[in-house]
Amino acid sequence: MRISLTYILLSVSVLFGIPKFSIQNGSSCGLCHINPTGGALRNDHGTEIVSMDELPRITDGSFYPNDYTGMINDHIRFGGDFRIQEFSYKPNDQYHDVRYHAFIPMQSEIYAFVTPSSAFGFFLEIDLNPNGSGSEYWGLINGLPMNGWLKFGRSLPNYGLRLDDHSSFIRNGSISQNYGLPTNQMPFSPFTQKPLLLELGINPFRNILWTFSYGNGIYSSGNSGKHLLDKNMTTRMQYAGTLFNVQTLFALQGMIESDRNLWGLSNRYCSGPITWESELDWILNTDDYNLISLNVHHQLSLDIFTGISLNGTYEFIDPDLDTKSGSITRTAVGINYFPIPFLEIKFQTRFHQTENINIEKSEPEYIFQIHTWF
Repeated sequence: MRISLTYILLSVSVLFGIPKFSIQNGSSCGLCHINPTGGALRNDHGTEIVSMDELPRITDGSFYPNDYTGMINDHIRFGGDFRIQEFSYKPNDQYHDVRYHAFIPMQSEIYAFVTPSSAFGFFLEIDLNPNGSGSEYWGLINGLPMNGWLKFGRSLPNYGLRLDDHSSFIRNGSISQNYGLPTNQMPFSPFTQKPLLLELGINPFRNILWTFSYGNGIYSSGNSGKHLLDKNMTTRMQYAGTLFNVQTLFALQGMIESDRNLWGLSNRYCSGPITWESELDWILNTDDYNLISLNVHHQLSLDIFTGISLNGTYEFIDPDLDTKSGSITRTAVGINYFPIPFLEIKFQTRFHQTENINIEKSEPEYIFQIHTWF
């Protein structure tokens, strides 16, 4: 497989662990979420500022009460995420000459966060999808030295861009559309059960966040016995701030579990209406014939108006760099529309190109998605 010098330089120089909205505010995901590493339940800023004022096209309070916070009382916050997707695709084989349309319940989760005191909180996520990744729960201790915190419970390790698109290659790819290639080695499938872990986060310097977690295996999470024996160590060092008037996020991260090693670079830059995010991951899998895989993700977003953005995405995966088994390049164009608070509508068209794979023609895929949260 050939990789040009320009391709590598682009991958290294640019890199959703962190949604684009966080870097537009010059911060990380902890600005908007209860979880200090991002995702799931929103805090006051994520609910009242971003969801109700910065994201939607209409903000006059006609569709949602302006005083909504998600707080049931002074100590309990409640929320949820619901996402459904219509996926249109045509299988790339000689036995199917028809386009399929599938409705996929991508996300149906309910959250609660209880804070008996300002120094401690308990989070619970219930996945209503019986085929999903199961529940998530953890305790959070704040106020440690260097603005540190300690999280313990069932959760994903802090690695990479936590994209809401489960079919992106850096989140384990299109599970059904792998063109006969070896399995994608990224451990973040929507069906992956979250492991038990202990995670420490500190801010040793301004705009610098370092996290380290130790817990049960995530690669072997579906194996009730093996994941208790395999141990996962994940670390991430990131900078989030402003450089030369550009909102910047840069992160180095690594994950070690059993015979697997995962290393990555993540970047995000935002200047005015333009946001560029990217991730580059190398996977060393010494358990499967020393396979070395490469995953790349780039996305360029342009905010046309408040609540409307255009997106272009480039993805690349080669699950086995040591052989000529083939690779996939995927490009996509789409639009994101936030008409009112707590509602997102997304449309995307995706195209595939393959190398060293006997596919005569790859038909485009069409994605229509509705996402609401509270």
